[in-house]
Formats: sequence, C-alpha cells, structure tokens
Amino acid sequence: MDVDQIATTAAAPAVHDFMERRRTILARLDELRHDEGAAVLDGGKYDRKPIDRLRAELESLDAAEGEASRREQAARAGAAAALRAEQRSQMLAFEQQRLDAIDVAERAAHDLCRALEEARFCAGAIHKLGVTLDLPRAMPMLDHDNRISRRLSHVLKPLMGVGWRYGAIEFHSPLPHEMGPWRDAEAALMAPYLPPKSEDMPNGN
Repeated sequence: MDVDQIATTAAAPAVHDFMERRRTILARLDELRHDEGAAVLDGGKYDRKPIDRLRAELESLDAAEGEASRREQAARAGAAAALRAEQRSQMLAFEQQRLDAIDVAERAAHDLCRALEEARFCAGAIHKLGVTLDLPRAMPMLDHDNRISRRLSHVLKPLMGVGWRYGAIEFHSPLPHEMGPWRDAEAALMAPYLPPKSEDMPNGN
C-alpha cells in the first residue's frame, strides 16, 4: 500500500501504534518535500494534495493519540476507583467481623472470670476442708491461681508472638506439665490429697 493512502483508506489501523505510523508518515513527507522542492527549482508545477493529506493524517494521529491517552487515563482512574470502592467495602466488612469477634471475646471473658472465681472458691474450700479432716495438706490449692494463670498463658500463646505479652497484659510461661488438658491435669494433681470416695459415705440404710 502506498503511504499516501494511509490518510484516506478506511482500513487505517485502529491499533495505537502511533510512533511507527508517525515515523512512516514523516519519512514520506520528507520525500514529498524533496519532490516539491525539485519541481519548484525546475520551474514545474507540483500537486500538494499528497502533502496536505499526510499533514492532515498527522493531525488526526495527534488527536487519536490524545484520545487514546485520555481513554487510558480514564480506564486507570475507573479501575482505581473500583479498587478503592472494593477496599472500602472490605474495610467495613472487616470492622463488622472485628466487632463480632469482640462480642464473642467479651462474653467469653465474663464466662472465664465467673468460672475462675468458682474454681478459686472451690480451691479455698478444699484446702479448709482438708485441714478440718486432718488430711495431707492440699498443696496444689495453695498455688491454684498461679498454676491456672500459666495454663491460660499457654492457651493464649498464639496471641503473644515471641514474648509473653498480649497488649498491656504480661503472662508467664507454663511449666511443661501445665500444657495439657486442664481438667485431666488438675484431677491427677489433686488425687493424692483427696479422701477415698467410699470413705465415710452413708450406706443409705
């Protein structure tokens, strides 16, 4: 295809290869200007229509390049706006999820406090009854809160990372035997200090 046809052919590329098209047109314009100059020097006439068409093509190319740039910027702005909208939506969803988790944590904290208060009360009662019954002193009851707090620190360890702190609360690392199931470990620890279940039990007669 002759370069002069670029400006007039309906099949002009829609692909935005502006640099290559501009290079081709400018090269052809240089050739035509040389032809025009030679014609003037030789005293002949020269048809400027091909030059005008190519210059019009350059203007159209500039306009197309500007429009392509505008569309690209609009597309980027639209994509950025869509991303920001999605991120805002995610932020609100995470906040709702956080508040739901805090609700669960608050209820669990109150339940934990009540359960540990009950466990502490029972520990004190066991110690007093052991003294009254002249049983071996229930030593585990004297370390009850410390031991349970270390068991709790083992459960909460995933929240603490490298150290033994969760926010402003500092914990202590549990002893090796304090890392298993609480009930089983506590029962085994207290077993030697408790009276036999059959001792002094009424026979129901």
